[in-house]
Order: sequence, then C-alpha cells, then structure tokens
Amino acid sequence: MDAIEKQARELLAVEYEKFDLPSTAAGARAGAYDLNPSMRAVVAALTPPEGYVLVPAELLRMVAGCAYPVSSEINPRGHNWSEAYLDEVLPKIKAAMLPASPEVP
Repeated sequence: MDAIEKQARELLAVEYEKFDLPSTAAGARAGAYDLNPSMRAVVAALTPPEGYVLVPAELLRMVAGCAYPVSSEINPRGHNWSEAYLDEVLPKIKAAMLPASPEVP
C-alpha cells in the first residue's frame, strides 16, 4: 500500500466515523473497500497528474523572498518584493527544489 492509498483509506474512515459507523471505518482502514468506486475516486483525486511532483508553492515564494532585499512597498500580491525578481528567480528555485521533492508512487 502506498502513501496515497493509506491517506485515502484514512479519509474515508474519518467520514464513516462522522456517521457513527466505527466498524465500517475500521474496514476502510483495513482495505476492505479498496475496490469500491468511492475509494477509487478518493485515490484518483489525491494522485498528482503524470509528470507532476509535490512542491509547496508558497514555500517557493518564501524562499525567493528571503533571498531578496525587502523593499518598503507592498506589491499587489501583498508581498514586499518585486514581481520582476520573482519572475526571474522562481524557475531557478524550482529547479533547485525538485530533486528534493518527495516521490509520488
């Protein structure tokens, strides 16, 4: 069982517990519903598209902001660094972070 399937089982189990169905929740955690269309839909929704990797987008902006001298003005996005700088540096930061991103099974 991979991490996505484990997370899907847990999400489904939590929903069953909200309806006071503890034995059904236990079955979901044990994998009894893995072939159920609901479980397959949850797994599909959690699975990133082919070719995508998991890198938090806000982390990229935070790293870029830390690496750039802060200006005294707040830009339209609510940050105090220049958009031109972000456009230039974000691809470089992404390239540096991708090798460290978690593998998606």
